Amino acid sequence: MKNSQVILHITDVHFSKVAVPKNDARTLALDQLAETVARQPDDWHPSVICLTGDLALRGKADDYHALEAWLTNLMQRFLLPKEALFICPGNHDVDREKANQLARPGSPTEADKVLAFPPISAPYHAVFNAYSEWAKVFGVLPYQLGAEENYLAGQRLYKNISFVALNTAWCSKDDLDKGKLWIGLPQIRHLETNK
Repeated sequence: MKNSQVILHITDVHFSKVAVPKNDARTLALDQLAETVARQPDDWHPSVICLTGDLALRGKADDYHALEAWLTNLMQRFLLPKEALFICPGNHDVDREKANQLARPGSPTEADKVLAFPPISAPYHAVFNAYSEWAKVFGVLPYQLGAEENYLAGQRLYKNISFVALNTAWCSKDDLDKGKLWIGLPQIRHLETNK
């Protein structure tokens, strides 16, 4: 039995129902990931998977359904329960059609007002609806942010390790996001004071 935890951190998998050639580099790399990790000594096999940012390509429900088979296979390969999975959204997990209806904060001070907590404003939750609904149905355990359980930001304990998700994609809208994304200082302060 392992005495330590092994965390497999994966990011930017960009799953989509949009047609992707079978032999593109991304598909080949993802298909080989479980095989490569499985060939490592047992004490290198993951006990936790962190899938952070850009799980989908377009933030649409069918993108997450494309992710599901690959992720299920990966978790089953290492006999991992759903509570060993930690996810966090990225800018491609935003439904940009909904996000375009929101004004983007122009400064850190304005962003902190928009992302004030508790609770996080409903329009900022809404752009992640497909992501959050998929996480719930798939059986991912939510994070705690104050009294609010969600899949977007917060803290969760697993095997005496505190995992914290900070979402940088709250204000994501388009391909011009660079320098315009915010975490929300009120959320960070809340997590600091409620360890």
